[in-house]
Amino acid sequence: MKIEAGQQLLHYRLTEKVGEGGMGVVWKALDTELHRNVALKVLPPELTNNEERRLRFQREAQAAAALNHANIAVIHGVGEDGGVQFLAMEYVQGVTLRQHMAKCEGGHREWLRLALQIAEGLAHAHGNGVVHRDLKPDNVMVTTEGHVKILDFGLAKLLEPRPGLEGEGGSQADTKTALDTISRELTRAGKVYGTVSYMSPEQARGGTVDTRSDLFSFGIVLYEIVTGKLPFSGDSAMDTLSAILRARPEPVVASKPDTPAELQRILDKCLEKEPRDRYQDTRDLVVDLRRLRRETDSQPVQQVDTTSGVRIQGDKPQRSTFGWVAAGVALVAIAIAAVFLLPRLAQSPGPQRDLRPRQLTANPPANPITASAISPDGKYLAYADYEGLYFRLLSSGEDHRLELEEGFCFR
Repeated sequence: MKIEAGQQLLHYRLTEKVGEGGMGVVWKALDTELHRNVALKVLPPELTNNEERRLRFQREAQAAAALNHANIAVIHGVGEDGGVQFLAMEYVQGVTLRQHMAKCEGGHREWLRLALQIAEGLAHAHGNGVVHRDLKPDNVMVTTEGHVKILDFGLAKLLEPRPGLEGEGGSQADTKTALDTISRELTRAGKVYGTVSYMSPEQARGGTVDTRSDLFSFGIVLYEIVTGKLPFSGDSAMDTLSAILRARPEPVVASKPDTPAELQRILDKCLEKEPRDRYQDTRDLVVDLRRLRRETDSQPVQQVDTTSGVRIQGDKPQRSTFGWVAAGVALVAIAIAAVFLLPRLAQSPGPQRDLRPRQLTANPPANPITASAISPDGKYLAYADYEGLYFRLLSSGEDHRLELEEGFCFR
């Protein structure tokens, strides 16, 4: 059966094709009953007679429908119409994480924000016995409001199969048995599913996959967010798989010297070759990312000198803030000193000072006043901004700028 825009599947009217992959074609559609946009993933017609693919499609619905989290796309239901099997899910308005990375230069705060949301979504899925098995930037959406949504649990493995999904022409028990059989088939040695560049070593070998495999894939995604490149790559798929199995990625500080040292530790732990050496619980990863985000927001970031390997403290925004504070303190000191010295300056010989009229009402200062004080004799108001030092003769209201010749000093 040919699928095209304008066609209706049950109460869903297809409006435009938005994507296509190994698991099916994704359409934007209108739910005519609830009057909302949804995304329909339609199993390709040439695969409708493939029992394994049909059961994998059902398994995607079963796995994803069990999840309810802000960072995971919601599954509305599964259906079939005229021999076309489809999955209805939340329509996410936004761009893929890959597209977002290409146009966004948000720095540490942005990649930490995104990484934390992805990790929180994964932690929820893992806590419900679901492994994604194909985590990559193309399967993560960033909404127009900046929120992360993980898509496509089509390759997910149910650690604890759940009853309740009734298959075509069979009972719940028959469907559960079939799903268990396909689950074992998908994870048997030598059979590989997923995207090569984001696979874990055990997945690349066709071995047993669990939540720790997703954490390896998460490490690859995080590395790519920070550096803009993959940690493992090659001229061919086999070269990439070989790198995943044997190579150590280049430290992130080699391309991003201002990267926090704690991030390198988190990445190293995610990208360990052996699952037993990685995070054993995704919630521990979430805790570490939250701590790093707090430290990045509130303290100077610890960095690594790329030439010496020595960890140093440094954060340009912190230094900049310190500079403004220091400047403000200096101006306060100058203003306070000025109010005591203005009477002496007014009596001093001309060569030592130049008092120039300055009308504030006509030409207000470009920078806000940072310090002010009244002289002990009550005749002058001295004030300073980031452009200079001024005083006002209170009897007349006239403002002047104080300019001292080079080498002049108060004494």
